[in-house]
Amino acid sequence: MNRHTRSRSSLELAAGLLACLACSTSSSSKSEEVPAGAGATTAATEPAGFKFSTGPFEIQPGDTFECFYTATTTDHVMNVQSASGTQGKGGHHLIVYYADQKQPVGHHKCLDVEMIALHQIAAAADGNEGIVKLPDGYATKVPAGKQLVVQSHYIRTEDGPLTVDDSIALKTVEDKDVKQFANSFTLVDMNFKVPARGPATSTTTCKTPQDLDLLLMLGHMHEWGAHYKLERLDEAGKPVETLYETEWEQLYVSHPPVTYYDANKPLHLPKGTRLRQTCAWKNTDDQEKTFPREMCVMFSYYVPDNGFLICDLEEVKQ
Repeated sequence: MNRHTRSRSSLELAAGLLACLACSTSSSSKSEEVPAGAGATTAATEPAGFKFSTGPFEIQPGDTFECFYTATTTDHVMNVQSASGTQGKGGHHLIVYYADQKQPVGHHKCLDVEMIALHQIAAAADGNEGIVKLPDGYATKVPAGKQLVVQSHYIRTEDGPLTVDDSIALKTVEDKDVKQFANSFTLVDMNFKVPARGPATSTTTCKTPQDLDLLLMLGHMHEWGAHYKLERLDEAGKPVETLYETEWEQLYVSHPPVTYYDANKPLHLPKGTRLRQTCAWKNTDDQEKTFPREMCVMFSYYVPDNGFLICDLEEVKQ
């Protein structure tokens, strides 16, 4: 049995790459012009939401992660319910975070060291509506006095630079409309290798770190994904229930199937529940694929909020 060390920043990034989270606010935010990119702006929305436009900025071929530190600082607690966004060609996701320590307004290539200090709020893929939404009465919480940060991720296969102009908006709700706060629970495999022009399969098992009541669940892979499966195991390691399974399709990279549970009867996973995640790929490219260019991730929302949670990894088999 091999144990693997995984950084909080990488795991939250993986969760964010699902590109469609949900979140709500009892208050307004301070908004002003943001010179993060030429023409970048932030604005309060109704009811008391947040909208950020990057203004034109340039991206190069390959993977690009650009971090925009906005001029918006929350002046009250925000209760975020959902997000929507728009990107240019090759856009993979937009994520809104909050920072504990305020940084100068502006943008630059995201660094691992800074991602450790950021807290994910919500994410969206290109399109008018996010594909994951918390049930009415549920939200994710953003504390007062926090600077909002936007990350833009692109995956480009074309040659040459491209100028893009992204935007993302958060939908928020008032305190009186929040029954309970939710947060993320994830299982992430970062140790697989998919050979050039070949297939691969990777299996991870883990144990839940506490009692969990799940509101929704989804799997996430990229364009070389072929099959995704998540199972609940007994103590002997035998499968007792398939929680999520799908043949992977290209559309699922940004819009994966989502399993929703009745908020009055969520999926209960006691502390120590064993989960097994299996991902299969068919690589049609001439380059080997590893994390994060390809992925094998389970993402869920659980209640009540006890922070961002990671399933304790037991082993990886390929």
